[in-house]
Amino acid sequence: MTSNKLSEVVHRPGAIPHEEMADYFRAVDLYLSCALSDGSSVSLLEAMATGLPVVVSDSPGNREWVASDENGWIAPVGNPDAFAALLITSIQSGPTERTTIAQVNRRLVEQRADWSRNSELLRQAYERLARG
Repeated sequence: MTSNKLSEVVHRPGAIPHEEMADYFRAVDLYLSCALSDGSSVSLLEAMATGLPVVVSDSPGNREWVASDENGWIAPVGNPDAFAALLITSIQSGPTERTTIAQVNRRLVEQRADWSRNSELLRQAYERLARG
């Protein structure tokens, strides 16, 4: 990171205690994940819950949560030029668009990623399977 001077603009804090993650998400303008593959990412959902716009790689897990140009942007896996273009798109989005994205992301996570509600649904599904 020193050869390209990214250390001057990129903060790499290392492991963060879970209870501090929301503060980190609130301190940034965007969530970015260039993962080659991923399921439904807890960090993505946490970022969305704080209202961040997101740029993520195109994977089934991410497509479950992100619709390009609606609540974030999806880039082809392994395509740094596409990620760069979407970062610029996100930066150029206006306050109204960012507010809309924040509202959509918070609402989506509240509706579909509530662990207390979903864990009960999962338990019920396991019971149905166990009964045959």
